[in-house]
Amino acid sequence: MAVNPNRLNILTQSEIQDYFGFPRFTQEDREYYFDLTNSEVSLIEEKWLLSSKIYFVLQLGYFKAKRMFFRFDAEEVVNDTSHIFGTYFPYSIDRDFKVPSKQTRINQQKIICRHFSFRRYDKQTGTELKDVAGRIVRRSAKPIFILRELLGFLNKQHVVPPAYSTFQDLIGRCLSEERQRISKQLMRSMEPEIEEALSAILADDSTGLHWVTQLKKEPRDFSYKEVLSEVTRIKQLKPLYDFGVRWLPTIELSNESIRYYAALVEYYSVYKLRRFDTPTAYFYLLSYAYHRTHTIHDNLIDALIYNVRDYEEQAKMYARDIIYRQTSQASEDIKMTGKILEFFLSPDIDDQLSFGEIRERAFQLLAREKMVNVTTFINSAGFDEEEYQWQHLQSLSGSIKKNVRQIVRAIDFKSNAEEPPLIEATTFLQANFELGRVIRRISTSKFPTGFLTKALKKYVYADSTPGSLIAERYEFAVYKLLRKAFESGDIFNHKTNKYRSFTDYLIHVERWNKHKEIILTELDLPILMAPIEQTLCELKKTLEDKIQHVNQRIMAKENKDIKITGQGEKIKWTLPYQRDEEEGNHQFYQSVPTIGIASLLSYVQRKTGLLDGFTHVLDRYIKETKDEKTVFACIVALGTNMSLGRMGDISDVDTQELQTTYRNFFRLETLKETNDLIANATAKLPIFRHYDIEADVLHSSSDGQRFETQRNTFNARHASKYFGLKKGISALTLIGNHVPINAKVIGTHEHESYFVFDLLYNNTTDIDPDRHSVDTHGASQINFWILHAFGYQFAPRYRNFSSKTDSIVGFQSPANYDDEFLVKPGRKVNEELIIEEWSNIQHIMASLGQKETTQSAIVRKLSSYAR
Repeated sequence: MAVNPNRLNILTQSEIQDYFGFPRFTQEDREYYFDLTNSEVSLIEEKWLLSSKIYFVLQLGYFKAKRMFFRFDAEEVVNDTSHIFGTYFPYSIDRDFKVPSKQTRINQQKIICRHFSFRRYDKQTGTELKDVAGRIVRRSAKPIFILRELLGFLNKQHVVPPAYSTFQDLIGRCLSEERQRISKQLMRSMEPEIEEALSAILADDSTGLHWVTQLKKEPRDFSYKEVLSEVTRIKQLKPLYDFGVRWLPTIELSNESIRYYAALVEYYSVYKLRRFDTPTAYFYLLSYAYHRTHTIHDNLIDALIYNVRDYEEQAKMYARDIIYRQTSQASEDIKMTGKILEFFLSPDIDDQLSFGEIRERAFQLLAREKMVNVTTFINSAGFDEEEYQWQHLQSLSGSIKKNVRQIVRAIDFKSNAEEPPLIEATTFLQANFELGRVIRRISTSKFPTGFLTKALKKYVYADSTPGSLIAERYEFAVYKLLRKAFESGDIFNHKTNKYRSFTDYLIHVERWNKHKEIILTELDLPILMAPIEQTLCELKKTLEDKIQHVNQRIMAKENKDIKITGQGEKIKWTLPYQRDEEEGNHQFYQSVPTIGIASLLSYVQRKTGLLDGFTHVLDRYIKETKDEKTVFACIVALGTNMSLGRMGDISDVDTQELQTTYRNFFRLETLKETNDLIANATAKLPIFRHYDIEADVLHSSSDGQRFETQRNTFNARHASKYFGLKKGISALTLIGNHVPINAKVIGTHEHESYFVFDLLYNNTTDIDPDRHSVDTHGASQINFWILHAFGYQFAPRYRNFSSKTDSIVGFQSPANYDDEFLVKPGRKVNEELIIEEWSNIQHIMASLGQKETTQSAIVRKLSSYAR
């Protein structure tokens, strides 16, 4: 199918064929799609000519395969017509097939539509589709997302989709009208100082170029210099961000759409931004300023958490080292206490001898400092490790002020409570930092101390008197509790992506209350539409029957996979796994010849059209074409961690050409699209489903693999278990039948369970898993419900499976289950609370499905709440 370069580029050539292309049947396909039921045979009218009957069967078979109608010539369907002649008209002498008239073709299509309860695409449907597209584009401006949503809408409405060009034109107009709508609203609301600032950025001089280029630069680590640069960027963006906060909600865009428009600034140079009409360029820059500010605040809070935890770890190591040395010394010195005790038994010491003289003799045997340590060692449970930690933290106050203070000064701290004591203490510090006051010179009576627990007061005060507060320790106590509060969600910042209030991640409450039914209908999740009482009743029957069935099989010794040991109260059960004997490469692979990477890429290109995934950064009017050899050179250079410059030096591809190709065609979006092409092509191979663990069930899994980073990145973390003294990241990969279908890079400090649903829900391949497994790191109770609601079966693999059964909940009190049951609930479901909170649960699940934010952000928040 030819593609008009002046039309919006939505799908690759192979995807166009998959979605809209004329079906090319194999013999197996013909036997399946041209196998007519009695009711389908009855649709064939006797008055039709033989060619018309043949054409009807062709249209019917193609419609069953694609839910579309096609124009085709007799020469294109020779094999299909031969099959139909042989199956339904074997005795026909005249086999000269001719395409019937247009009216006959249309009448046949109407008959097929009535039979399958479909309707043809018409002007009225086009108007409906335009309205739907107008709503979708506010959720996401990505053309591929809009197309898939429109196809889903037509399928639900039982409407035959139009041609691909119709979607290109419709979505192109929709995006254009959306930009016009936004531009008009922006210029009506534009404030003079904001327009002046935006104009200056786009001005034809080096200032604008430098400003945007600097903003795009991500910090490499949490060092003072990098954090200071982030603080500077916040100040630069503040006027634009403040305007964006006021104006962006008025145009009713989702956060996903704002992120999409913001990403365009990452792709385009200032020179290319200037080529857009002024309002559009202004809008892209405002979206970027809004989104970039959130990202910078994420970075700053990450830096706060990292630095504070790092200081805590340093203090712990210092304290342990001190205690180890003092304990070792005390163990040696305690030997001398025996000689000191001999003073009380020695007949050579006169009773009239003064105690001062005896003490002087004791100090000759054991120095005063050592005696203090020995006395502490003997009289108490041990040395006060925490006191040593605070001593070390106090000694690090200079470094703490340098690396943490600038962050605290730059960000806001909010809480759901009116003004909790910790916020009061933080505000107190911020106010004094701004005034340039030295904290230790401020009267201690002015320090807010409501946040200090009894345990903390022991170390923040030199003694029990109020005036003995140690300012350096007080300041770090605030930072320490801020770290914990951010991680638990008790304190948040509205200007971030990861650390906002939980309600900020959800669909706005006014929109939810007003359009709840419409939102749930569009989401199309039956479990959210059904009455919760009905759902609980169904779950109750399923779960209680399963508990009975599993335990009865165990008790009857029918389950041979469970090993039972012990008796009575000491009975235990385990689920032993049979360890497979690992072997090296299978002998099959010894017969496979070794080939070069370039040859492999060329082969994959021929079979999958992977180059189609590398689309130009511009949607249309593209003059530049991509060169296969240059793209492959970029893939090899990046995939082997070789720089483009090095590849240019050792190959016959010019470095400048490599860099140009990389800038125009290599983005996260195009890499994902290319991976989708390869994954989809692999899934079509007959052997693909032979890898199913269970018949007709596609079982996927996700896991993280650690990789050491060669240079500092903001996401890299120390993890001695994996990297020794170096840093690294974790690459999460979603695998289905050994095919990688989605991936995400996270920090090694982030919990894999936060991203399980994110990987599945944002999988854009045709490989749609039914069941998903993770290891212990990817499991969480929240994921069971979320994956169930969205149609996946969650099946984590636990390291100690039997111990996890304690967390099972049932619809009865644990005491009501048979004492002989080995697998039984440890808690009872709170049905009343679920029913009471059902609307809030629907609100959360709808927000996950509507892409108001990244799914991992909501899961992270839900997982962090202990309550």
